[in-house]
Amino acid sequence: MNQDTTVSELYWKELKAEAAKTAAEEPLLRAALEKSILTASGFDQALARVCSYSLANAIVGRTELYAMCMQAYQSCPELLEDAACDMRAVIARDPASADSTVVPFLFLKGPHVLEIWRVAHWLWQQGRKPLARYVQCAISDVFGADIHPAARIGRGIMLDHALGIVIGETAVVGDMVSMLHGVTLGGT
Repeated sequence: MNQDTTVSELYWKELKAEAAKTAAEEPLLRAALEKSILTASGFDQALARVCSYSLANAIVGRTELYAMCMQAYQSCPELLEDAACDMRAVIARDPASADSTVVPFLFLKGPHVLEIWRVAHWLWQQGRKPLARYVQCAISDVFGADIHPAARIGRGIMLDHALGIVIGETAVVGDMVSMLHGVTLGGT
């Protein structure tokens, strides 16, 4: 890796290459891979697409969620570095990812919960608390995980399944942590 190459740039290159290979091998997945990864100009667009596809509903649509995610990534590129480190952690620690960059990015709930939470946390830090709480609620509705936007979470995190994970407002999760389902952190 070149000194100037970021973790997210390297991950994006690997993700795009694997997505192209998978699209050629699995015609039924081609449209999904093109829509989410292959037509994206960068990791930020691909991640914003996946996050917005996951959370869109009748209240807030995919276009608005995509714009919200892109605003976060453009204002705070560190979110993309965190996401790439999280994806690498899943690939390294979760047998369900089977050494694949595509599987955790598109098909595993844990990474989706975490990367959408990172946007909610950014919103919280920007003073956009009602929208951050909306995103928290939407994550809970869609994925069955409840992470307060004020919680502090490091990078290199693996949430295995993410179902039933509750992380409270005062919780602090360091770097390189793995959590299974049904974990509650925080309290009074």
